[in-house]
Amino acid sequence: MEKKAIYLVRDEKRLIVDPSWDAKEIDTQYYKLLLDKAYEEIVRMLPKSSSRSN
Repeated sequence: MEKKAIYLVRDEKRLIVDPSWDAKEIDTQYYKLLLDKAYEEIVRMLPKSSSRSN
């Protein structure tokens, strides 16, 4: 079963969301922050490698 977003964040600072089927726009800074956090969590779980540069 595919799950879909019920709402999308339009403005995190003002706590404004839109239903996913009627989203006006999204807060790209908010979603970038979520992606950055997820990336950091994934990188921490990867095995350490001497050939990897980060």
